Amino acid sequence: MAIRFPFLAGLLCLLSLLMIAGCQQTGPRIDTRTADSVDFSRYQTYALLKSSRAATPDNEVAEHFVNSIRSQMNTLGYTYDEQQPDLLINYQVNIQNLLKETGKAEPAQVSEGGYYTHSQEAYQGIPAAAEQTQLFIERKGAARIDIIDAHKRQLIWQGDAEGHLTEESLIQPEGPIRDTVRSLLRDFPRRQ
Repeated sequence: MAIRFPFLAGLLCLLSLLMIAGCQQTGPRIDTRTADSVDFSRYQTYALLKSSRAATPDNEVAEHFVNSIRSQMNTLGYTYDEQQPDLLINYQVNIQNLLKETGKAEPAQVSEGGYYTHSQEAYQGIPAAAEQTQLFIERKGAARIDIIDAHKRQLIWQGDAEGHLTEESLIQPEGPIRDTVRSLLRDFPRRQ
């Protein structure tokens, strides 16, 4: 019986860790909205607005967004057509570098003696503070995809993604951009 208890305890611990890991959010926070009374079955083709690319601060990032959007829209059954698109797609990207600080000020230990020793006999001085503050840069990224009815010039669908950026995602952005676009367009209606 003593042999089973460590096995059960280990299994319970493993299950608890899996449940905790399953509850933690990975990737960006995604939010999508659809206009009321839109018949998505009438849309077949799409094109990307050229202003999206011009508004993106980095050509490599713009290229990854364009390729990811086109790949995902094609997977959903839509056809790219710059001449007569049913849908126009606009995207926006924003990266913020936020300076954050952590820490606190604590009273410093002042050593006895020195030039001002004689005054400490008559009164108590003001303690100096030692700061233990650390500064760091927190990088946040946000992306938005707007899908517009090209004939009515009306926004019919919008998706927002927001999350923290890692150094790796800034150095090699293709995978994180592809995953973010896929997550954003996951709920966009598929062509039938």
